[in-house]
Amino acid sequence: MPQTANIQYFSAPGQPFEVILCENSTISYPLHNHVSVYTVGLVLQGAFFLGIGTSASICRPGRAFVIPPYRPHFIKAHSPYSLLSLCIAKQEICQPPEFWQRLLANLNLSSAQQRQLLNCLNSLNRIDYQPAANPAIYQAQKQLEKCPENTLHIEELAQAAYLSKYHFIRCFKRAVGLTPHQFQIQNRIRKGQQLLRKSESITKVALLTGFYDQSHFNRHFTKILGLTPSRYQQACQTLPKKLRP
Repeated sequence: MPQTANIQYFSAPGQPFEVILCENSTISYPLHNHVSVYTVGLVLQGAFFLGIGTSASICRPGRAFVIPPYRPHFIKAHSPYSLLSLCIAKQEICQPPEFWQRLLANLNLSSAQQRQLLNCLNSLNRIDYQPAANPAIYQAQKQLEKCPENTLHIEELAQAAYLSKYHFIRCFKRAVGLTPHQFQIQNRIRKGQQLLRKSESITKVALLTGFYDQSHFNRHFTKILGLTPSRYQQACQTLPKKLRP
């Protein structure tokens, strides 16, 4: 990743969204999903290859997109790009248009860019996501979200679903988009992000999230986010009052 890359995460207590500004980046993100948020993105500069679910396309400047919760997706980049993302809690998407208009008016965007994002934001309550149909798969999914730091026992999860180990893994991946192990690691990193935002030490966060040591945590964190834990802590900022609706 070029040293000129700049990534900033903006959030504030009581606000139902996080603003992520990624400038001059060449970071590629492996296949993953977001369990609790809708992500609305807008390409500001450059281009990258975006895969969402079973579709994939090149995203160029002015392209806006929506990624619902649990929808597997990835970004593959070959040259620098700039991307603005809004991550919105799934229980908070039903905001009035005026709420989003006030937010976008403060983001230093062109009128065309604001329209693109506003169209996506106003469509969120019409974009549904389907939870796992199998109750046992759904319970395993919620368990891995709530306590990802716990040891994963595939055999026990499979028995609860009345499935063989390998059939359970296939069913889980079909429902969630990732294998149970991939999903657990992703949620460990997500919990790690929350703890790092509270200024917890990286060593402590590694242990609290179930990793063997800080090196193990650093490796997975960097692979998923494209930043080391220390750089992530530096990138997290409080949302300025002028950006709050």
